[in-house]
Amino acid sequence: MKIKKNPVENLNDAVNNSMSGDLNGISKIGCFPMIILVVIIFFIYLLVRFTGN
Repeated sequence: MKIKKNPVENLNDAVNNSMSGDLNGISKIGCFPMIILVVIIFFIYLLVRFTGN
């Protein structure tokens, strides 16, 4: 996130990041860890979906 001199834009960026999260950290981890993360999330989804009644 770039620091700007305009306080309204800074507030807008802060609200957007608090609602959607700052995804820069995820995009910097690389391809292989991202694939592992997606697979783990998928398995957690399957566990929740098929073990709950």
